[in-house]
Amino acid sequence: YRNVQVFRPGWLETTEQTETPTPPPDGSSRTFTARFPLARRPRIFIDGVEVLPSDIGVNGLDGPGTKKWFFSRQSPQVSQDTYEPVLPVGTTLELIYTGLYNRIFVKEKEDEIAARKHIEGGSGRWESYEDKATIDDFSAADQYLSGLLRKYGSIANKITFRTQAHGLRAGMVIPVDKPSRGITGDFLIEAVTGRADGPGLMIYNVKAIDGEVVGGWVDFFRSLVIKSRDFAIRDNEYVSMVQDLAEPDMESIGDAVSTYNANPPFQYITSSGNIIYGRWQWLA
Repeated sequence: YRNVQVFRPGWLETTEQTETPTPPPDGSSRTFTARFPLARRPRIFIDGVEVLPSDIGVNGLDGPGTKKWFFSRQSPQVSQDTYEPVLPVGTTLELIYTGLYNRIFVKEKEDEIAARKHIEGGSGRWESYEDKATIDDFSAADQYLSGLLRKYGSIANKITFRTQAHGLRAGMVIPVDKPSRGITGDFLIEAVTGRADGPGLMIYNVKAIDGEVVGGWVDFFRSLVIKSRDFAIRDNEYVSMVQDLAEPDMESIGDAVSTYNANPPFQYITSSGNIIYGRWQWLA
């Protein structure tokens, strides 16, 4: 359970940056530093003339003498190859690039904090920390953070009741409908104990837990079954992304149109004055 989620994703990308790196060309420096670490190959301009992308290599991948400039992902520096003439004083050096930055996200469920504070006293804050370096998009990080709070930001209702009904056992999911007590939904039986209550009679004490915090017990167990299946894309297979497309309704046209004996383009004017172009299609 947590009502405060702290989350650190991987590197996030900035918008496109345009800046003059430091230090300015001084006749001796070959390494220049931008404000942010680089996400990918930058664009480099010397006195307004762009260096060809093919002349910008990756440190450790492209060897000396093979490129004019070098960069590394997650490094703010670009460096000039030692075989190139050093940039003299007064040269204008400019970078256009996408940078990387770190951010820690914090999200709270104020209603849950207030509820815990009322019940337990203190601050009412239950905090949890998680990081996931594979998430490198701001929107995805925010959605993941919200999902963690939706999943773990509520304490499940636990109920106990007594019954003379036979056949209940731990692991069963049963419906409970007591709206007057605010209890409605499917509950998972955790434990069942029984005692004799006269000749031929048994009283059972049942403990059950609400499945709302996991999206419902049916969906919860279904997800466990699905996760247990191995899935692999084999040789000569491909993945097709399927999307539903809504086709707009056709517009009813009452205007007269010119007809032709051949197959040239035609046009008509709608009631709103728009000119629509088309082409005849002869079916027979």
